[in-house]
Amino acid sequence: MSPVAIPYVGFDISKQTLQFEGPCRQSTGQMRNEPAVLVRQLAALRQLHPGLHLICEPTGGYERLLVTTAHALGLPVTLVDAWKVRHFALGLGWLEKNDRIDAAVLRRYALTAAVAPTPPGEPTQELLRDWVQLREHYVARLSEEQVFAQTLRNAEHQRRVLKECARLENLLAELDAQIVRFLETQAPVLNDKVQTLCLVQGVGLRIATGLLAHLPELGHYTDGAIAKLAGVAPIVDDSGLRSGNKHIARGRAPARRLLYQAALVAARHNDHLQPVYRRLRAAGKPAKVALIAIARRLLLFLNSLLKPAALTPS
Repeated sequence: MSPVAIPYVGFDISKQTLQFEGPCRQSTGQMRNEPAVLVRQLAALRQLHPGLHLICEPTGGYERLLVTTAHALGLPVTLVDAWKVRHFALGLGWLEKNDRIDAAVLRRYALTAAVAPTPPGEPTQELLRDWVQLREHYVARLSEEQVFAQTLRNAEHQRRVLKECARLENLLAELDAQIVRFLETQAPVLNDKVQTLCLVQGVGLRIATGLLAHLPELGHYTDGAIAKLAGVAPIVDDSGLRSGNKHIARGRAPARRLLYQAALVAARHNDHLQPVYRRLRAAGKPAKVALIAIARRLLLFLNSLLKPAALTPS
């Protein structure tokens, strides 16, 4: 079947409503973002178009209900990169933007790009991501409180903020312990992956669990694909006779931040990567450029560690 023959339906998602655009007027409209409504409306859309394929963008978590409902009903659904879709729309000259236009753009993008369905997430993988996001929320709060405490001149006010910092630090320690218990008791497969990653110098519990939460494709993608997904792949910038500097672009920011943190440690303490970092610095590379190179090498090694034994080169 050609991509054009697939009845794609684009969904623009908000907290309360879903605007959708399909091949015909009957498959175009708006629905509430509620479980019962979704089940009923998706079943009706499938009756109209038996080969239905849903297209949507990540919207801070509001898309999860649509994706999980579609998977439960056995419907293919694809999460696409919002940045790519927006630039696709601009390339078509669609400068306007509202919910209905966005849904139409998503459907047009799917017809052009012939997108692959997003596979259902493992329940334990989703739970790990929830744990990691909760921890990251409190890490961000702790950082804000610590910076705020440094700006205070009143000693009493500073003590109050530092007390809150201590509470958050204790809370983070409790969350780390709860994540370990979750892995050991409910997610043995993920726990094995975490233990494997933690064998690498520069990777600890928070880095390992964070990478598995934000980069579940680790161990399943090729080196080039996983590097692009994490945003640490060198992007060529040449034109004619001009040879520009390679640079990184896009990718998943949370995963890239974790890799950068790991690279800071690996550049000093990893027996294999420390000489590489020193060589890059001696060659005149700026520190951040050298660290990104270390982050990429580290990612590729972690990716190889998690590949199935049958696929790992001997």
